[in-house]
Amino acid sequence: MKKYVLFFVLFIVVLFGVFKILQNEKIYTNSFGKISDNYENIEGNRKLVHKPFSSITKRNIIQWDAVHYQRIKENGYQYSFDRSDKDDYIFAFFPLFPLIWKASGLTGIGVVFLNYFLFAISIFLLIRLLVPEKDHWFYLVLSVLLPSMINFLIPYTESTFLLMGTIGIIGLYRDKYWLYFFGMTGVAMARPSFTFLVLALICVEFFFYISHLKLKTFFKNTFLKIIPLFFGTFLVMLIQRLYDSPKWFSFVEVQAYWKNEFRIPEEISDWSHEGFAMDIVILFVLFVPFFASVIFWLWNQFSKGQIKILNYHCKKDYLLLLSIVYSIGTVLFVMLFRGGGLQGLYRFILNSPFTFIWLFIGFGYWKKIPKFIQLSIFGFLVGYSIYLLDHLPYAQEWNYSYFGGFQIVAILAFWIFQERKNENWYKFSLLLLLFANVLWTSFLLNSYINDSWIFA
Repeated sequence: MKKYVLFFVLFIVVLFGVFKILQNEKIYTNSFGKISDNYENIEGNRKLVHKPFSSITKRNIIQWDAVHYQRIKENGYQYSFDRSDKDDYIFAFFPLFPLIWKASGLTGIGVVFLNYFLFAISIFLLIRLLVPEKDHWFYLVLSVLLPSMINFLIPYTESTFLLMGTIGIIGLYRDKYWLYFFGMTGVAMARPSFTFLVLALICVEFFFYISHLKLKTFFKNTFLKIIPLFFGTFLVMLIQRLYDSPKWFSFVEVQAYWKNEFRIPEEISDWSHEGFAMDIVILFVLFVPFFASVIFWLWNQFSKGQIKILNYHCKKDYLLLLSIVYSIGTVLFVMLFRGGGLQGLYRFILNSPFTFIWLFIGFGYWKKIPKFIQLSIFGFLVGYSIYLLDHLPYAQEWNYSYFGGFQIVAILAFWIFQERKNENWYKFSLLLLLFANVLWTSFLLNSYINDSWIFA
């Protein structure tokens, strides 16, 4: 336990130590400045300039969605009732994180450390639940390698969502329904994931119904799984109505401001190149194998007389399928309801408790595939992603903004070759990647406080 705490403390200390050092102009110019410039925003004119990192203040730590969460924390869902100024978009942001922030009494800077604490607790609990003790350290390091770490630090809802999802997963795994109910109620109050998760749970229950063919069991289990999500969503609507929300489903109606409506993808794009590279890799290197796996598992379920690959009574089988179906549903929503705009995709996928599920337990299933086929699939999808990063209309000249996408590729490569994790070259390479992610997270944090193009 003490070693885990020390690891998380050391990571955050190194991260902010590097961030502080790169505020020195001479050090920045002779180190990170040779790799990338930094964003500057002057009256809405955003551009990359050669300047050292900025200092974090109580004012600049509140940017983008954090502005809305802070507003809810301080004033609830009060708004001007003037639809012309789109003031009612405040209802798109869910209340659990602002309530926790308010209860903590912390400033925006303080909540950065609160969010990191919630992230660390969640990862610790999930690893203890799902990973054999001999692999704890490997998956602990892998968890902080994600290029989306920034979203677990800034005043966003991701850490709250991760913690509540973790509690729900523990309840499901340990057959403690009250814990599952509490966690999933919190999930529904933290982020608008109700539709994705309800549909994912129904699909998973139906998948296993194909095997057991017990209709009563299917309806009972489905009802028990989804009812806390309905309850949590009802609490969100009730809280918003207490502040004179014009309708019970205002949080759905205001999605029109983001043009979230069904339409065929026209052109793949993003709000930022930092998010674009990560989204492209997720779209092809993760989504394609996930989708193919579900099709294969479905075929196996319908095949009479064959050994079923996934067993309903095996909790890890259930969680793996749930995590993959949830990820597939999220990608399809972003693709089909944003006209090809990928903005936020990496955040929705990587900052989810369901990603850590397949990351922690998926290798046991993946390693059953012959290594040659593994590498062929991985190499082709990575190569195609790189091709798209260079040829899509939104693409630009290769620069540091694409690093997050290659970070995901590197993590997956380490995951695939984890059987070699005790070899010195592997450990050294993993350490280098860890430091590279410290630099990347520092860069994104500096971009965030300088109000650059929105990457999250």
